[in-house]
Amino acid sequence: MIISLMMNFVAIFLINYLVSGPLRAPGDLPQTPRIPEATALPFIIPGTRAHAGILAALVAALVVWLILRKTPLGYQLIVAGLSPRAARYGGINVENRLILAAFVAGGLGAWAGLVEVLGVQFRLLDGLAEGTGFIGIVAALLGKLHPAGVVVASILYAGMGVGADVMQRRAGVPSSVIFTIQSLIVLFILASDILRYYRINWPGLGSTSSTDPSNEADITTIPKG
Repeated sequence: MIISLMMNFVAIFLINYLVSGPLRAPGDLPQTPRIPEATALPFIIPGTRAHAGILAALVAALVVWLILRKTPLGYQLIVAGLSPRAARYGGINVENRLILAAFVAGGLGAWAGLVEVLGVQFRLLDGLAEGTGFIGIVAALLGKLHPAGVVVASILYAGMGVGADVMQRRAGVPSSVIFTIQSLIVLFILASDILRYYRINWPGLGSTSSTDPSNEADITTIPKG
């Protein structure tokens, strides 16, 4: 895990070197020349910036769902992630499946970066990622690790991000307000999972009489069932 996270910085600094050196376009900004119009993703809704990358993302989500839910490989990936010990007992090579999952996730991240270049920026530039991979992790958590849920969470998250820029330009509202709301949404959703596995016993509200001295204890959290 640590090595894979550190590899992100290797890729970031490699792009920084390329756009500042061998691939740099004339000018003051560290970026490559603009790509030809023929290679750019077409717009799918006239009058908007919605491009074919949206369809590419939906196709990627569908493929991931089919692999995870309809193939033996997907079953092995899910089991290896949920319970490595049970997977090993069932004869699954857990280490191999985890490495495969990491490579597939990296490929999906590269797919997203390609869409960003061909459909939004139309060039490779320094700082292109801007934490896109970590936003993907947040979308996965919000979508409860289900491809369909990830699509919905991504649309919600992207809408708030674009809305933050529009609000800052037109109404002068700091975009940090939206980022704060996004952070709170993530915290609340992650905290809600606690209630799925634990319950809070409030003294005096149970079936035991409120005069029982044991009810004067502090609030406790115990596992359900």
